[in-house]
Amino acid sequence: MTTKSRGEALGTRGLLLLSAVLAAWPPPARGDNAPAQPAANDPAARFRGAPTYDFGVTNVRWEAATPEYSYVTFDLSWSFSWRAKWSEPAETSCNGKPIEVENWDAAWIFVKFLPEKDSKEAKDRNHWRHSTLDTDSSHHVMPAGAMNSLKLSDDGSRGMGVFIYRDAIGHGRNDWKGIKLRWLHGADKVDPAKAAIRVHPIAMVYVPEGPFKVGTAEKSGYSPFAHGPDVPITRYDGEESFDKIPEGLRKIIESTTSKDGGPYLQWADKPSSSRLTDGGWRGGPMIPFLLDAEWNAPVASGPRARRVGPVAGHLWSTHGFSERGGGSGGMFGSQIGGNTPLTDDYPTGYDAFYCMKYDLTQGQYVDFLNSLPPDVAAGRAFVGSEVHS
Repeated sequence: MTTKSRGEALGTRGLLLLSAVLAAWPPPARGDNAPAQPAANDPAARFRGAPTYDFGVTNVRWEAATPEYSYVTFDLSWSFSWRAKWSEPAETSCNGKPIEVENWDAAWIFVKFLPEKDSKEAKDRNHWRHSTLDTDSSHHVMPAGAMNSLKLSDDGSRGMGVFIYRDAIGHGRNDWKGIKLRWLHGADKVDPAKAAIRVHPIAMVYVPEGPFKVGTAEKSGYSPFAHGPDVPITRYDGEESFDKIPEGLRKIIESTTSKDGGPYLQWADKPSSSRLTDGGWRGGPMIPFLLDAEWNAPVASGPRARRVGPVAGHLWSTHGFSERGGGSGGMFGSQIGGNTPLTDDYPTGYDAFYCMKYDLTQGQYVDFLNSLPPDVAAGRAFVGSEVHS
């Protein structure tokens, strides 16, 4: 994906994350808050729109259905939303190939209930529980223009919540009436007619599956060096950072040659002893690492899959070479950080995921505290202080 913004490594995937932060700016042009036309495709829409402080649910109510399930019904709206699709050309993509991209903003919705809301125990303990939703997306009723996808529990037996978003390309206001989530109250062993219910929404952004780069092609602070025991030094006494070493001493260190004829150390504008790079790096500017489908594949699929080590095409860091300088007996050649794979279930960021569109608000955290027993909530909030003279 594109590598034009924030250095060579951010890419379109990074821009999708950035859109989660910048979706509120600049202010909308006239008509941006009007309901979207499904055919209006505008990739730039993800960077527009007023801050959606009006994001939320209203008119929450319970509807009876069967002895095993019922419905939690509500309205959902926010003032600016988008779903866009575009093609990233080969000349600006991270892997030199055209990439098709589609993303959108969404609402993450989950439901909590308070059993026997009028009982003394419920009033004293205030222990709200997470509702079990139906695991079939088609059993949740969406209004025109909206669709949903489910998030299941780790064992796949419970619907923990739904992502609700546009079902077609477009941008503008979302105002969806009468959403119905099927609540499996039988599985939760609760009488829904006697329970209180709450619907919690969080604004999200969908980042699609795709390749991207990590690391930037900046000065590393290390001069070029040969692979092997001739590793670079990162501190002149093991403690002082680059910018604290006296200039005269810097020149002495830089004039000291390594076995390959170059200086042991070069100074970086932003010194750091640990930055991500491709395993083919051997000092000098860092090499952004391409995290693509081949590297993201299961370990058994090939010699590059999920490999971490000082090998071209593997994920590595500048600090890794210093780690390899230790090892048993204090000799070079340690296996620390060697050519090892990540596990197949380790999250790499290649697969599609949702991230929060905005920081959690104080109101949302208050809602969280208000769903906990008093003693539990007190341990998770600053509720006051005393000043003693």
